[in-house]
Amino acid sequence: MHLPGNIRILRTLRRLRGRLRPGIAILGYHRVCEPSRDPLELSTSPANFEAHLQATTRLGEPMRLADAASAIATGRVPRRGIVFTFDDGYADNLHTVLPLLERYRIPATMFVTSGERGGEFWWDRLARLVAPRDRPGRAGELATELERLQPDERNARLDALEQAATSVREPEYRTLTVAELQRLAASPWIEIGAHTESHRRLPALPENVQEEETRRSRESLERLIGKPVTSFAYPHGAINERTIDIVAGSGFRTACCSRSEVAANGARLHALPRLWPGDRDGPQFERWLGGWLHA
Repeated sequence: MHLPGNIRILRTLRRLRGRLRPGIAILGYHRVCEPSRDPLELSTSPANFEAHLQATTRLGEPMRLADAASAIATGRVPRRGIVFTFDDGYADNLHTVLPLLERYRIPATMFVTSGERGGEFWWDRLARLVAPRDRPGRAGELATELERLQPDERNARLDALEQAATSVREPEYRTLTVAELQRLAASPWIEIGAHTESHRRLPALPENVQEEETRRSRESLERLIGKPVTSFAYPHGAINERTIDIVAGSGFRTACCSRSEVAANGARLHALPRLWPGDRDGPQFERWLGGWLHA
């Protein structure tokens, strides 16, 4: 994906800073599957993901998110710590990701959108309504536009797009059902974290709605899996100071955003940065992650 020049420079400076001090690479993923089309670039193929796991065992020290947070809080960050996280709560996190994590004995945190159980996210519906012949980037532009609408307005726009489409593919991705979520949570390699109730951009919401989204998400997940839920990820990576305070006050010990940097000693536990591997193959991933970790 093309990045504006100032963003590329900023990420280069962060990599250089990471070479001068220990840091934990918190990796972020969404789906692990072989999509027929992926205009929003949310998928990592199973083969590439397995290559990421293999490279991780060579490059650094796989860690649980809670252990990474403890290391950051006590100033004992390892030089090459690596944490795996997944956003949204796709069904493939159970059926494809978990067996691979178990095979390589690597833990992960799955941030689940609690109000989505077995259904389709609106952006996945959008992606299958965008025709293959549409210009590159159109799906991303529409997603940015629709993301800022109220749910009823967004659904109306999607209905209009579907009516205008010459052909519509069947849904390809779905979220975890309750039974699948419970199976995932039962694994000793998995921590379930919260990702709000409806995956709305928190800073754009009134404070009382932000509080409801975060608190209800935690309470709902705890009720379903019978375990404490203490980790959180901000939908769309969107944060501001008030949102961070609300999440911290909602019972979460850690929270991840989407700022690209390694987490060093002194990092804010409720605004932990993450790195997004995408669908890099094994050698590309190893060079990319090694650059962040100075491996």
